[in-house]
Amino acid sequence: MEQIRGFIQETAMFITAVLRPAARSVRENSGLAVLSVVLAFGMWIFVTDAENPEQTRVLPVDLPVEPVNVPADVWVPQEVGTVRVRVRVEENVFESLTKDDFQATADLQGLAVGEYPLPPVEVRPLTGRGNLRVVDVLQDKVTVKLLQLLSKRAPVDVDINGSPPSDFSLGATEAETDSVVVSGPQEGVQAVTKVVASIDVEGRTESFESAVRLEPRDQLGQPQGHAAAGIQLSRRDSGTGSRDRVRIAGIHRASGGNRHSTCRYR
Repeated sequence: MEQIRGFIQETAMFITAVLRPAARSVRENSGLAVLSVVLAFGMWIFVTDAENPEQTRVLPVDLPVEPVNVPADVWVPQEVGTVRVRVRVEENVFESLTKDDFQATADLQGLAVGEYPLPPVEVRPLTGRGNLRVVDVLQDKVTVKLLQLLSKRAPVDVDINGSPPSDFSLGATEAETDSVVVSGPQEGVQAVTKVVASIDVEGRTESFESAVRLEPRDQLGQPQGHAAAGIQLSRRDSGTGSRDRVRIAGIHRASGGNRHSTCRYR
């Protein structure tokens, strides 16, 4: 035990003897020590920037502009134009940037039905890669058209495609929901006279359930461009979405026996 205690004491004396001059030197040359740290940090920044310098360039990508604060009684498309941006970012990151790295918005608050110059677009980066910053927004002079928003009910018709085998027959069809709410720009909604759910029964002999999509059509039976025209469908006056069940009368053998067939539209 005495040997261990003596060893510890000798080690402590040795460490003290080594560190005391270093500590005295730091105290006596504190200014020089701080300067050395600053110079070392500056050198690190210089070397890092030289290896991967930042650059300011126009990103050759069109950014879609999303409208925000849209008044409740008007309709606008989900995109109201495109812009480009001048960014500052590290050189090795620039080429990897895409439109998904930015969000471009135009504030339409307070606007009514009509045509207006596109308000100033705000673009913010969605990533911090390469110390990315938006320097400038390059915005062309374009107009945005706000249309009157209209909602109305339209009847749902079931359109049967194909036929069961010759020894089977299909009974009358009936939709569980007889109408849906059609919403969107006034001109497009006014053209809709019905909504069609198509279901294929070719070769069917048993009950089945299928997902089908409702399609707005005009009085000539022509499709009205469900997504492109901005038309939305819902089962109730409130809420969005167009999921529901449409029941089709049974497929049955000529000799009898009823087999119900069900489809769902989306």
